Amino acid sequence: MATRNKAPGSKKGVKAPVYDPNAPEPQTREELLKYFIPLTLDDRTAQKYLWISEESRRVSRRTEETCPYRELPERFEHCPQVLCREGLSGLRCYWEVEWSGWVVLGVTYEAIGRKGENGACGLGENRHSWGLGWAGSEYQAWHDAEHCDISGSPGSHVLGLYLDQPAGVLSFYCLKGGDGEQEGGEAETRAVLLHKFKTPFTDPLYPIFWVGRNSHCLIRRI
Repeated sequence: MATRNKAPGSKKGVKAPVYDPNAPEPQTREELLKYFIPLTLDDRTAQKYLWISEESRRVSRRTEETCPYRELPERFEHCPQVLCREGLSGLRCYWEVEWSGWVVLGVTYEAIGRKGENGACGLGENRHSWGLGWAGSEYQAWHDAEHCDISGSPGSHVLGLYLDQPAGVLSFYCLKGGDGEQEGGEAETRAVLLHKFKTPFTDPLYPIFWVGRNSHCLIRRI
């Protein structure tokens, strides 16, 4: 099932195929798209440097220009991060993100810290979150303050994330060829596996975005 953060009246369902524990793991973008889900950014969690637009699918950071958000306990105070509204549990799901600049994408438990700097709050810097981002010449995958360099990986400004929450699988793909770098690209676009986390997930996971200066992420529609 998929739920939103636990604010009054905030629950939102996500349609996904009935979970089959015996189904094989998808190997192509066409197979991944069978598990595609729409996601929306939760502006209640967005740090003050982040601007949400395009029907809550785009997050941008300019320089140090701040957005006039009201203070909320769920808002990130220092880390330039934002969560999606949907908590993902008991299902397989897939989403794609166009990005530019310096960003890290991933998932986190709702328990991630909100008021500190890095460490307990930063994506991939604690045991609550898993992330991947472009480091200038290669991708890096992060979890619990440890990272893995992914050398020889192809560059792409579109990333796909596949989550099998019950099986404890989180995979990151870059999209190459065809129309993969345009929203609504055709299924023949290749999804190249960059990194896979395999770990027991104990709680719902929330898609999360870390956004550096002069950078943006756009959650795709298919």
